[in-house]
Amino acid sequence: MGISSCLKPNGRGGWMHTVADKYVQTAIRAAGALPVLIPAFGPEFADDAMTEALDRLLDTLDGVILTGSPSNVEPHHYEGDPSREGTARDKARDATTLPLIRHSIDRGVPLIAICRGAQEVNVALGGTLHQLVHEVDGRLDHR
Repeated sequence: MGISSCLKPNGRGGWMHTVADKYVQTAIRAAGALPVLIPAFGPEFADDAMTEALDRLLDTLDGVILTGSPSNVEPHHYEGDPSREGTARDKARDATTLPLIRHSIDRGVPLIAICRGAQEVNVALGGTLHQLVHEVDGRLDHR
């Protein structure tokens, strides 16, 4: 079971790929699967190389968990207005998960999308988002 990761600063000038343990435990306990963490490698690959890498990865997976995260999908992916200053973003994750979602669907690989993951599926399939849904009348504050 592939599990999407976030790319976060490590506090020492470098970066780390992170996944909350609850997603790893879910893969193990609920699905009986070996969790395989998918790094947020971002735009490191050209389009053809990305396609080949994702196809090879998906050949080895029975499914993909798209995790939650405090970061938001970059608005330019859905033609939204620029984010407010201080909004948590993860460009590397966007560049990894959005094509991963489309390839997973095209290949019939099951997806489980949680929180940010559900937003990623929506955007990958052409949808839009309210960046600050908690400020929309009648919506719950889910921060």
